[in-house]
Amino acid sequence: GALLVNGSFNQAPRTMGNAFTSIDITQTAGDLTVDAMGATGPVSLTALAGALTINNAIIGANINLTSSSSIAEAVGGSLSTAGTLTTSAVAGTTLLGGNAIGSGSAVEVNSVANFVATDSADVELGNTATTLNLGNIAAGGGLFVTNAGNITIASGSAVAINGTAVPTGFPVSVSGALQSSVAGGTFTNNGTISMPNSTYGLILVADSMTLAGGG
Repeated sequence: GALLVNGSFNQAPRTMGNAFTSIDITQTAGDLTVDAMGATGPVSLTALAGALTINNAIIGANINLTSSSSIAEAVGGSLSTAGTLTTSAVAGTTLLGGNAIGSGSAVEVNSVANFVATDSADVELGNTATTLNLGNIAAGGGLFVTNAGNITIASGSAVAINGTAVPTGFPVSVSGALQSSVAGGTFTNNGTISMPNSTYGLILVADSMTLAGGG
């Protein structure tokens, strides 16, 4: 069945299983911290008056994360969806975690197919997918994305960033406004990229990159 919480949610470090049809948790006061859980349908996690922290593997058909503060993965936190990961925050979105998903030796970092984000500060995503599709992204800070495979900005999508600095600890050394480094996939721009106030605002890392179209 579905898991629906509107009010207060407190999950001790434990696995809730991945068999829910959907998950919708809204924390109305304070921070929201979640451990392992998953659904065959959509997952929505909302912190109306605090930060949102992912401590373990979250799996869903689509994942929606919302915070009135920041969104972050702790050590061991990860997100996995074949659909779209959508995030909205104001104090930074940092999704660089990686942990065991499933059992045995099945270990991977975030496995997200499509990414849409809005944040007044930096947006960071470390990802493992054959192709990561970027939708509309608005970052008041910078956009910092790594993917083990291809990166594509979807047709008609706009990536708008205003950042001026690389966040501490991000695993890329930058020397210009657009940094690409060789790691097996391609970067294809079918949308638009705008950096009106940016010095080091955009970092996209794939195996290899090809710029085509867009602006």
